Amino acid sequence: MKLVTLLLLFGIVHNSTPGLLLLDTTYRTTPTKTEDFTWDMYTDKRFPIYAEDKKAIIEGAKKLAKLIDNDPACHVWDTVAVNHSRFIISVRCDDYKTYTVRFQTRIIEKTLNCNFELANKEIDPKKVQRKLIDFATYLEDHQ
Repeated sequence: MKLVTLLLLFGIVHNSTPGLLLLDTTYRTTPTKTEDFTWDMYTDKRFPIYAEDKKAIIEGAKKLAKLIDNDPACHVWDTVAVNHSRFIISVRCDDYKTYTVRFQTRIIEKTLNCNFELANKEIDPKKVQRKLIDFATYLEDHQ
């Protein structure tokens, strides 16, 4: 009985994160599977997503790229939710129209939010779309 209690307590305290993929934010290496995620991995330019969300993330990136075709209005902030992750787009029109796109994943087991900036104050909407498609392609190419 003590052994079962000890194992149960260890499982609660350990907080493992099942089924994660670590993406390389430079797209140079293939995503790697892991059952745990640490701050060191994040600072090492590794970005976590839940493996089960991969297909939805690819579709979300493509959907957001198509949304940009509609020429969003100035001072718009919108999100595209994809299970444990989401894309956040911000359109600003201070001196000129700029687009910022962030990708965010919430690691529930660790109560941790990770952000990855796909585009920062980009003027050309086609470049923003290209970055979204490159992100989706990186994920598709590493099935």
